[in-house]
Amino acid sequence: MEYSNIIGNLSAVFEKIFGSVEKDVFSALDEIFVIDASLLNKEPLNKIIMIDGINYMNIIAHTLILLYAIYYIFTTFISMYNGAKRGSTYKFIVKVVVIAIIASFSTYLCEVILEINSGFTYAIDSFGKKAISSELDFTALKDKIISIEDYLKEDTLSLNGIIKGMVSFGSISLLLTFAIRYVTIILLVFVSPIAIICLASDLTSGLFFTYVKALVINIFVQNIAKIVILIPLACGETSEVVYKIIMAGSIYIIYKINNYSKQLFSRITSGNIGRGDS
Repeated sequence: MEYSNIIGNLSAVFEKIFGSVEKDVFSALDEIFVIDASLLNKEPLNKIIMIDGINYMNIIAHTLILLYAIYYIFTTFISMYNGAKRGSTYKFIVKVVVIAIIASFSTYLCEVILEINSGFTYAIDSFGKKAISSELDFTALKDKIISIEDYLKEDTLSLNGIIKGMVSFGSISLLLTFAIRYVTIILLVFVSPIAIICLASDLTSGLFFTYVKALVINIFVQNIAKIVILIPLACGETSEVVYKIIMAGSIYIIYKINNYSKQLFSRITSGNIGRGDS
């Protein structure tokens, strides 16, 4: 009797969680899933980039140039003392001026990058509509899940019930992952002037390339995720256990997709594509 009560209570708790997932999580995911240039006109970026018509991050970035200049002068004096070779002062000045000008337009450059990525996203969406006559988003994925026969009536401790739990809890994990991605992109756009200024010195240029890698990966993730969403949406037979496994696997891949993208991008940038691990 106690065992039955425990099972019943667990089932009731899980049903409430599943109901919340179906009602709120997937719609919330769609709100932060696709990021485009309109991000710059939304809160909080539209409030923190320009304050009273002044971009304070640009001011901070240009202040860093003074620090680079002081460091350059200091190292030049040391090189004169110990006889070490130094680069051309003229080239340094030109380099710093060009980088400072580019940094002043960093927000516009981020907007262009977001627009280009939106083009890829639009192309994938257009393909999805032609292939399966459906939007490639989490709302469509939710509708597909709900359409599964007896999905909402499965026993929590059965195989189907466990798969249902994986889908539901995986969706909650997805929401947290994409929320982190959303905030990360906001932060990367906000600090873009400082990231560009890092190119002014060989000591900090590596930070710029790390910044670019993080920005590209986080922005491009939505395109790969849409391709993954296409897989379960394209399946016609939803009553089979195999389909439910595909659905759970798809959500897990989307959850892990940021790590996969980092690995792929690292291999591309390091020229290791096609080279086996030693």
